[in-house]
Amino acid sequence: MPNKGSPQYKTEIIHFVPWRRFLSRGGFLTILLLAMVAAYYLGGLHSAAWRVQLEKKNSEQKNAISQLQKKYDILKRQQSAAALEVELGVRANEALRKDLVEAERFRSDLEEQIVFYKGLMDPSMDGAISFRHVEVTGGSLVSDLLISGVIQQLTLNHQLIKGNLQIAIEGIQTRIDDEGRQVDVVRRLNLQELGVDNTIPLRFKYFQNFSLNVKLPSNFSAKTLYLIANTGKNEKFESELAWAEVINLGG
Repeated sequence: MPNKGSPQYKTEIIHFVPWRRFLSRGGFLTILLLAMVAAYYLGGLHSAAWRVQLEKKNSEQKNAISQLQKKYDILKRQQSAAALEVELGVRANEALRKDLVEAERFRSDLEEQIVFYKGLMDPSMDGAISFRHVEVTGGSLVSDLLISGVIQQLTLNHQLIKGNLQIAIEGIQTRIDDEGRQVDVVRRLNLQELGVDNTIPLRFKYFQNFSLNVKLPSNFSAKTLYLIANTGKNEKFESELAWAEVINLGG
């Protein structure tokens, strides 16, 4: 009669070997360690190659920068040399221009002096009187003027000239008439009307410089300057000069 109760199981005996477990774990760790070492070594090789390549590129870039710096320095020196040449050229041109202006002024003065001294010995104008370098310049006030110039005798046989020089100015005087209208009147002002009490005395054989301060009245516009030389023996020499040609308020 079969037994009843709990079933019967087949029993299997497993022998426990502790060193096998440690051996399997040690092998795994060894393999893992070798893998890590290999990865580290390969990474180091790759990093070294990348570093070498980077240093090479860095060296090439430094060389390129050095070459560019040299080219920049050369261009900078060339630019400085060109700027210096331009500056020297400008200075030379300015100095040459000033020399030419001075030479032209000197030549003009010489020609003026030659004409002046030739005029003193002009046989065609025996005993005549001429006025040169006549100029009107401004004074301290707008109405104050200085009239200056040179009077000369034109002849081959110079005699002592004695007499006086008178000056008159003709122009337009603006006035208000009795009806309050503005009218223009032509006036010729003599020395007294110009604020001068006496004439200019003359005493020369070849030439004489003269100058005279005058004062124009208000609302008067000068048009013509008259120079009258009285040389005795009822001789009178008069020169009529346009005011615009002798006025020089910039002086």
